[in-house]
Amino acid sequence: MTDHPTLNESGTGFLLDGDPWKGKVFQAAMSFHAPEGLAAVRDETGAYHVDLDANPRYTFRFLEACGFYEGVAAVRDGRGWFHIRVDGSPIHERRFRWSGNFQDGRCTVQDQRGFFHVDASGADAYSLRFRYAGDFRNGVAVAHGTGGALHIRKNGEPLNTATYVHAEPFHKGHAVVADEHGFHHVDRTGRPIHPQRFQAAEPFYNGVALCRGWDGGFLRLRVNGTWTHVAASLEPITLAEIRSLLGQGTRIGLFLRHAERDPITRETPNWGNDVLLTERGIADATRLGQELAGTVRFGIWSSPVNRCRQTGEAIARGAGSGASEIRTHTHLGEPGIYFDGSGVHSELMRTDFHAFAGGYLDSGLALGMRPIPEASEQLLAFLDEQVAEADCTVFVTHDFFSAALMSYLGLKAPDRSDWCTYLEGVCLVKNPGATTAFRRFAGIREGGRC
Repeated sequence: MTDHPTLNESGTGFLLDGDPWKGKVFQAAMSFHAPEGLAAVRDETGAYHVDLDANPRYTFRFLEACGFYEGVAAVRDGRGWFHIRVDGSPIHERRFRWSGNFQDGRCTVQDQRGFFHVDASGADAYSLRFRYAGDFRNGVAVAHGTGGALHIRKNGEPLNTATYVHAEPFHKGHAVVADEHGFHHVDRTGRPIHPQRFQAAEPFYNGVALCRGWDGGFLRLRVNGTWTHVAASLEPITLAEIRSLLGQGTRIGLFLRHAERDPITRETPNWGNDVLLTERGIADATRLGQELAGTVRFGIWSSPVNRCRQTGEAIARGAGSGASEIRTHTHLGEPGIYFDGSGVHSELMRTDFHAFAGGYLDSGLALGMRPIPEASEQLLAFLDEQVAEADCTVFVTHDFFSAALMSYLGLKAPDRSDWCTYLEGVCLVKNPGATTAFRRFAGIREGGRC
C-alpha cells in the first residue's frame, strides 16, 4: 500500500492504492510534492494547493499555481507571476511575466528585459538579463546570451569561456552541448570529453549515453569516447536466409571466426599462432562451404594464420571453389586491424590474453590497440570493398576480431566466457545502390567457446 495519493491519468484527481481519492475531481491537478505534502489544483474557484486530507491549505485563489519546490511555489494573479509560502502568503510584492520553480536556491523568472534568476527572497541574484535562463543544478544553470548558449554560476558569471549553439544542464559532471558540427559532451571547464559529433545526444547514464548518428541510427557512447551501434535487428541470420538473398542477387559477406581448433594455453609457443584446426573444425568448415555451394562468384579472404587458412580451404572445397583463390590480409590477423603494435606484447606479458582482450572489448580502448570504433570503421570499409567484387565473400579471422566487430555493430555484447563461437561473426548484406545491413551469423552448430 502507498501512504500518499498519486495523480490519475487524466490529471484531474488522485488515486490511493488504485482507487479514487477522497472523491475529489478538479479541472486540473498536479502531483503532491514532499516535504510540504501539498499539491497544486484548479477548480471553478481558481488555482490553489490542497493538503493530504484534500483540504485547501489557505483561502487565497490564483489564476495559476505550480507545485512547491524548496518550500516555495510559483503562482499567477492578474498582475503576473510571484512566489508564495506554504500558507499562501506572498514572499515579495514583485510580479514577473513568467516564473519557473525554485531549484538549488534560485528561481528563473522573466521580466520586460529578459530572463534571470532571483533568490529565495525574490531579489535579483545578479543584474544581467538573458534571452533564456534555465534551472540551477549543483550551482550551474544554462543561459542564452548574445554569443550563444552558456553555463553560468549563481552570480550570473560564466562557468567557463565556452559558448554553444545549444547547451543542457550538467549531469554527473558532464553536459550535452551542440556546436556548428553537432552534439557532444563537455566537462565543467567546457572541454569536449570526446571528439565525436552527433545529430543528437542524451546525458550519460551509468557511463553510457544514447546518441543519434548522422545516418539516423542510434549509438551507445561511453564516457571514454568509444561507442557501439544499437542494432536494428538482433536476430541471427540463417543459412536459409543467406541462400535466399543470394538467389535474389544480393551480395553477401561473412566475417567469421575460424572453425574449431586445438586448445591454446599460456604455455603454447608463438602466441598460439601455430595451433591448427581439429578434424571436427575441418568438417564444420567444409559443411559451411557446402551450404553456400552454387554461388556464381565466390571469394575467400583469410588471416595469414594457418588455422584461418585451413578454414578457408575447407570452405572452398565444400563450395566447389579452388583453394588457390584464397587471399590473405593482415587486417584479418597477424597482427590484425585492431592492433597498433605499440606496447601490446609487454602488456600481454604482464597479464593474460583473455583479461587483456576482455578489458579492450568492454571499454573499446587498451594499450597497444586502436580504438574499436576507428578500427572497425576501417575494417568495414575494407570488407565492403571486397564484398562488391563477388556474390558471396567469406572472411576468416579470429575470435577477438569477430567479437570486436559484433560488439561495435551492436549485434552481440561479448561475454568474457563467450566472445563468439567457432564460425560465428557478422553477415554483410549488400544490395547495389543500397546501404549495407549487418546481421549476426551464429555459426552452424552449438558449442566451441573461446
